Amino acid sequence: MIQFRIIKLDAISSTNDYLKSRVASGLCRSGDVVITSHQTAGRGQREREWISDQGKNLTFSTYWETPGFWAKDQFLITVAVSVALIQVLQKLEVPHVGIKWPNDIMAGNSKIGGVLIENTLHGPYVGHSIIGIGINVNQENFPGIPHASSLKLQMGREMDLHALFEDCLQVLKSTLETPQNWRQDSLLSSYNENLFGKQKGLRLQLEGELLDVQIRGVDPNGVPQLVLQTGEPISLSGKQFKFVY
Repeated sequence: MIQFRIIKLDAISSTNDYLKSRVASGLCRSGDVVITSHQTAGRGQREREWISDQGKNLTFSTYWETPGFWAKDQFLITVAVSVALIQVLQKLEVPHVGIKWPNDIMAGNSKIGGVLIENTLHGPYVGHSIIGIGINVNQENFPGIPHASSLKLQMGREMDLHALFEDCLQVLKSTLETPQNWRQDSLLSSYNENLFGKQKGLRLQLEGELLDVQIRGVDPNGVPQLVLQTGEPISLSGKQFKFVY
């Protein structure tokens, strides 16, 4: 059973980096959570900067030890956490929530959150994971980031940060306590059902070329299954690619 130990900080560069420093000092235990009202150097996937106004958003990370969890299955951690956040937001009736591969949380065509998971491997196993979560909650302006939004902008009202944090912890607790269930088809199916761009399509930058594609799903290894508008499948093996708006 996971028992969360919550560490609250007024300001810090990155909640993930703070937990990594505690791990290096031998001070972490599974279930430690660090939350801050102001993250000054937050990071997203591929080291992208995460902009967050002080006191407006939810930014926290948790340390989770994963004895016996195979490294080859590590993408399922991203799947499980992303699906858990979607469940929280759907319960709040946030409109048109989805997952933009691999770990952006969307509302319609706008990004409202994201997940950054950093795994440490011990041989063939994941020794531990640091799970970083950011949700834009009450921020209203995102200068220079045209596709960003927040729960307040989507819902038209101020949201309770503390209540949202408690909801996230409750769902994360039930999720992280049952990793033995993650290989079930239903988990990946939930991730795939909520994929952004599954209906309307995506623009793919593939080794410098822009292509309009549709995403049919993601396999257990985290590889997106893409087709051109003609229905012709695209192989991503060994290629540099990213999705663009």
